[in-house]
Amino acid sequence: TPRFYAYRNGTQSIANSTYTVVQFNAESSADGSGQGYDSDGTFDSSTNYRFTPGVSGKYFLHTNVATDSESQHNYHITIRKNGSAIARGKVGNENRTSQGLSITIDSDTNDYFDVEVMQDSGGGRNILSGYEYTWFTGFKLAW
Repeated sequence: TPRFYAYRNGTQSIANSTYTVVQFNAESSADGSGQGYDSDGTFDSSTNYRFTPGVSGKYFLHTNVATDSESQHNYHITIRKNGSAIARGKVGNENRTSQGLSITIDSDTNDYFDVEVMQDSGGGRNILSGYEYTWFTGFKLAW
């Protein structure tokens, strides 16, 4: 079934109070071995940073995004379907917060899913890189 595991390779700057799509620019298996976890080539890690299943069904999506900030501020994470929020989380960041978010959702063949973040620290902050810190994964459920 369609499945993927994408992560952020290199830091990404997030401007203050601006929703920004996370650029998941690398793919691998969940253990970082690089063994082709994107079973059907359904994740775009080069331009749009999104998952387009290509097969209708129910999907489980999960993301985790970590920041480098040690200042106190709010940190928001959003999973979007076709550009609209379908799941949101918010946490008060105090020391390099990592936040996860999951959802199970129906998808048509041409729907797409991506992740946005926003922070309100008063200045720019970075998303931490690496498959163990900042990632987006999903798979089709056998329903």
